[in-house]
Amino acid sequence: MPAQKRRRECLSIRAGEHVALIADEVSKPVAASLAAALHMRRELQFIFIEGLVPPDARGPNEVLQALERRTWASLYDSQSGELGARMAIVKIVERRQIRYAHMVG
Repeated sequence: MPAQKRRRECLSIRAGEHVALIADEVSKPVAASLAAALHMRRELQFIFIEGLVPPDARGPNEVLQALERRTWASLYDSQSGELGARMAIVKIVERRQIRYAHMVG
């Protein structure tokens, strides 16, 4: 395909979509790559989970509120003690039918 006709795509995110990029320190390199690929998207909210999720939390308000306003999300790989928060996040994703990618491992 000629260079002028190539399109840059990142996980089928379209211009104008509202994206939440939720990451932790472990997934920081992957999250930074995604953020760089999405730099042209004006509606990118980048959230680092460190400090927001105490063990057995029901989900940090900043993350839950971001998901209520987004149409696409990238979710971090939960660590030990974060299962409750992870479940609350996935519940919103499923209820709102948000397209998402899960950063595993």
